Amino acid sequence: MSSWYHTVSGRYNISGQWIGLDYSQLLGDPKIADSVVAHEMAHTAMAKETDYGQVTQNVLYLLENFNHLDEDQKAKLGSLLLDAQDFVQEGLATLFQVAHLSNLTNKRYALDWAKKNLPDKYQEKLNKLKFVIDFSKGYRDFFTGKISFLALETGIRNDIPNLNLISDPSKIESYLMNEDKNPNKRLEKLIEVIRYKNWLVTKSFKEIADACGITYFEPTTKENAAKYLTYLTGFTDNPKTFTPNDIDDTAKEAQTFIEAGRNMIVANMNINFAGNSEALFNLEDFLHYADKMEIVFVNPNDETKHREFIKSISGYEPEVNIAGVYRTGEKYLTSTSNDKAAEILNNELKNVTMMVKWGGYDILRNNLIWSEEVRPPDLVVYNTAEQMLTTIQNLIKNQHEIKFSHLHMGTMEDHLMQSLIVMIEGRPSIHAVNTWGNRGILSVVDEIKKRSRIITNKELKAIKKHLNNLFSFWMGMHWDVDWVETMLDGSTLIFRKT
Repeated sequence: MSSWYHTVSGRYNISGQWIGLDYSQLLGDPKIADSVVAHEMAHTAMAKETDYGQVTQNVLYLLENFNHLDEDQKAKLGSLLLDAQDFVQEGLATLFQVAHLSNLTNKRYALDWAKKNLPDKYQEKLNKLKFVIDFSKGYRDFFTGKISFLALETGIRNDIPNLNLISDPSKIESYLMNEDKNPNKRLEKLIEVIRYKNWLVTKSFKEIADACGITYFEPTTKENAAKYLTYLTGFTDNPKTFTPNDIDDTAKEAQTFIEAGRNMIVANMNINFAGNSEALFNLEDFLHYADKMEIVFVNPNDETKHREFIKSISGYEPEVNIAGVYRTGEKYLTSTSNDKAAEILNNELKNVTMMVKWGGYDILRNNLIWSEEVRPPDLVVYNTAEQMLTTIQNLIKNQHEIKFSHLHMGTMEDHLMQSLIVMIEGRPSIHAVNTWGNRGILSVVDEIKKRSRIITNKELKAIKKHLNNLFSFWMGMHWDVDWVETMLDGSTLIFRKT
């Protein structure tokens, strides 16, 4: 519930405040990929710089910790907040995307692409806003900046504590029936007028609001923002009293985009273990498929809700989650104790590529954070280059003589998706990150360059099983292709040997 998902191959996670780009879906035309980034950046700005957007972020972040609502009420509260801004978020983000693509190509190309590729619900929203593409670039920029703000600046942070709106979803439901408090309705009124009076976009926020028949709400003061956050956390087991000094200034647009770039994840956005994998908590059932698994994704289990149920089936404390993936795409999940996980990873699953996230790996001790007995992982993946940089800096600080090898890989000319793999001398693990643009990667390379060398083709071939599984699982590429051999060949698509 905390994300907007798109067939345009991007994702903005509202509560986590990060952008996800699907590697395989965006591997083609770099201009299309760039327009998808524009789409997700629009979500970022609307979520972080507006009154209603910040409420959505805060509520969805705290939702699971609200102790006064049952699960159905939590789901309803989240859905109400999202549904009331769906047209604003998806309509304006799609407009922003198509307008950006028009700037990179031309209007006809952009509209043809949208017609062929956007699903019906996106087409419907875009059609209501498509008139903006005929505006001059200056007027379009005014529109996307001012109109999104006016639609989402509803005074809701002032109203939430004063009207006790979070106490029951029915209160938010009634509140959003007021068209002046509903972002979608506000946007409809705005475009109804601006469609015929486009010069209004050059006016002040209040002048535009008055001309379009909506109320202009002044931005929330720090005092009221503190009152709102104090109210919100009061529904959790860790209430906090906020003061105006605790409230940051609203980020400037440029800073918002810089932060969004730092929090951008380029990976397979369609893994979706929860939705398309089979849970096998009986370990014998899970290990029955071990010889067909290409890769296992291993993470500490911090989930508490179903622990007793899982333990009753498996016989083990569910401390570690293991997801096994076939080359054909089938996924199986299990959860077991630290000791049992170490045992099966060292035995039944010893020849299967083991992947972990950087937070589950102790780079100083070269072991997983939950066990010193389990074999080192084959793959350590990072969401961002900044995470990799911080981890490597910590290693260098503590082990001065450490040496590395690395390879910086691009997708194609003029495409901003890039990858970096780093290996630590004397260790088997491959550290990997994908990025949009090379700035983060260059920071890592600059940190290690005096103690690193380029990974050779021979070395790439020696680790190609794990690299191919990285490309196929973490980056969503086709399982049957030998991506390492294809990359080294440079002209022929080479398939894996079965």
